[in-house]
Amino acid sequence: MWRAFLHAHYRNQIEVAYCYGVTEKAAEKWWLGIGGPNGAKVAIAYQTHPAGAATFLKWAA
Repeated sequence: MWRAFLHAHYRNQIEVAYCYGVTEKAAEKWWLGIGGPNGAKVAIAYQTHPAGAATFLKWAA
């Protein structure tokens, strides 16, 4: 779900790294669907893209 959300809202992992304040390596892993964020990063997703986060991440809780 996290990977799908990122692909729908960002152009690449560099944008993801900048937006979420993570390393490019962490953003690349998220982009590829390896691992996922902690709660603080999910909160950023809901703040920056409320409708998109609700759509993509509603079943993650």
